[in-house]
Amino acid sequence: MSIGSFFTNLFRLGNSGMSRNTGYQPIAPYVSSADLPPVTFDNAMAVSAVWQAVRIQSENIASLPLKFYKNENGKRVEDTSTDIAKLLANGKINRYQDKVSFLETLIVNLVSWGNAYCLIQRNASGGLIGLLPLAADQMEVELRPNGDVVYHFTDSQGIKTYRAKDIWHVKLFGNGIEGLSPMGYARQTLGIASAANKRTGKVIGNAGKRTGVFSVDTAAMADGDLSKEQKDGIRREYGALAQGDEDFLPVLPVGLKFEPLSLTPADQELLANRKYSVVEVARIFNVPPILLHSMDDTTTLGSSTSEIINSYYKLSLRPLLIKLEESLRINFMTPTERSRIFAHFNLDDLFVNGHLN
Repeated sequence: MSIGSFFTNLFRLGNSGMSRNTGYQPIAPYVSSADLPPVTFDNAMAVSAVWQAVRIQSENIASLPLKFYKNENGKRVEDTSTDIAKLLANGKINRYQDKVSFLETLIVNLVSWGNAYCLIQRNASGGLIGLLPLAADQMEVELRPNGDVVYHFTDSQGIKTYRAKDIWHVKLFGNGIEGLSPMGYARQTLGIASAANKRTGKVIGNAGKRTGVFSVDTAAMADGDLSKEQKDGIRREYGALAQGDEDFLPVLPVGLKFEPLSLTPADQELLANRKYSVVEVARIFNVPPILLHSMDDTTTLGSSTSEIINSYYKLSLRPLLIKLEESLRINFMTPTERSRIFAHFNLDDLFVNGHLN
């Protein structure tokens, strides 16, 4: 069996993000809800918990020293002989970014879309001279029948197709061809959080006013009912009771009574729903709620904040670091170099007396 047939037939799970059928690889299931706004990167990041979850992971990883080492006589010695080590040590990763900014962009794409892509820039002799991040939501990955993987990137100039050797692809767990997208699989959850944000803003913009109806005491009326013209006149004159942000003190005629219908934000438990959304976002991005500045549950993975943060390192941060270290070694070193050189993020700055600082 050819390697292409192996990848084509492994994990055939239909039209899902785990499918390894040849062709374009999905990173999320199709989920649609007419009742929720469409979820994009921009409106997802407008949810404060999502912003913090993406930010804390990208900034933490980008701030860590990243170096390459080899073992000599049982000791770890820094090695700068490889092109990737020289590029990262130089600090200028591409014409736009230094190392910190580059790693932030890489991790933002990785934790949001499950995949991070960089165009590998080489000189005339094939040496590595730069890495240029490409937006993950503008990339499509195709698995061809012969087992080759090609990348199709769409920008304002059209579609560009790249061979696998020209793209550095880091991925979360998935089918091995593409990582599964947290934002794609969490579309419903993020849509609810975004809708709650919009609803809260609408209520505040409306000065907390409630919609309602006018009831009429027919005993106080001569003909026992209101004409259409009278109803329209009441709507025009007293509409500010339920709409607008200005203060309004109406004086109602005898027999006319305003009865609120919809519940207040407190009655609707909008704030409780927003708190629930924080916990859901924490699950999606594998970050303890306390690191999203939610102080309600401080003993989820330990008896103290310190233990929770240490658990975050072990269960969330460290797997990402290992993924990056291995990807750097596999994609930018020869087999001979891989046998003796490895990448390593230095965590000393994060720890004080064995605990994360």
